[in-house]
Amino acid sequence: MSSTFQTMENSGTPFHRSLGLRWTMPTDRTEDVAVEMDVGEEFCGPAGSLEGGIVSTLIDVAAGSAAAFSYGRLVATQHLAISFLSPGRKGPVRATAQMLRQGKTDMVCEVRVVDLGMDSRLMAVGLVTLRALADRAASEAPGLTGEAFVEGLSAETRARALSTRHAMAAKFGVEADAVRIVPFDFGPDGTRPLVILGSGNGLKMGSWDDIAEERRQGSLAIDIDGVTVDTGEAMTWAAYQALVREAKASGMATLPDSAEVAAQGDQPWTCTLLTGEATSDGRAPFAFVNEGRPGRSWGGTDYLGGLRFRPAVVIE
Repeated sequence: MSSTFQTMENSGTPFHRSLGLRWTMPTDRTEDVAVEMDVGEEFCGPAGSLEGGIVSTLIDVAAGSAAAFSYGRLVATQHLAISFLSPGRKGPVRATAQMLRQGKTDMVCEVRVVDLGMDSRLMAVGLVTLRALADRAASEAPGLTGEAFVEGLSAETRARALSTRHAMAAKFGVEADAVRIVPFDFGPDGTRPLVILGSGNGLKMGSWDDIAEERRQGSLAIDIDGVTVDTGEAMTWAAYQALVREAKASGMATLPDSAEVAAQGDQPWTCTLLTGEATSDGRAPFAFVNEGRPGRSWGGTDYLGGLRFRPAVVIE
């Protein structure tokens, strides 16, 4: 495998975790996605080889992971055809998905399954057709630009937002223009200003675990009108989508965490850690932009690759 890969364990659904699936995900979106599992006796049939249903699941998961990673949203399998060629007896077993064709919403993948413990003997080949599901939030028409939104705020709220913007810029050593004020839908409480580092690849500050420790020590907090505010708390999936929508509305040449802006940084691509959300089974949520759409996934809390911290504060 290429050095541009990261391996994620304990990911997926509870069913996936019951199988012990392990994902090897590309970090530049150009390589193939692979899913592995061990051959336990609980997964084998009377002949001592991996059950065909398990192999089918591996093929479906590998293809689905590749499609979801490429589109940046949920996908559904439309058609699955498998040729079983040899039994899987030793393991680990690896299913590698290769994209054959990708359209606006449909993708065709070929998945090859090998038994690594048997000199990578080919076990099965699957052909999978998938469709990207509609992402309502991502497909909404862009709303107000940040500039127009700020002009419509009350004088007091505008002053707090601008003060927070300058405090955030000073705290993290960035230009004030890199910190954006975007409209953020706060449900029944209306639309609030979200002050967020909006340009570039975010801040390289280590893994989720490293950033969590910085937050515990108060190192990522800023002072707003005498109140100490944690800049990691507001960085949620909803906040990330608000950032992308405003960037589109403003006509930004490159969207945050996109392939285009990533090419200007020190990583093949980057993602923003959603520090305002909870971890699950040692996995941390992160978000990215792929082909103009925001997407999210999960990775190990100790992973040090292209994950970035993006400070954010909602003005009450």
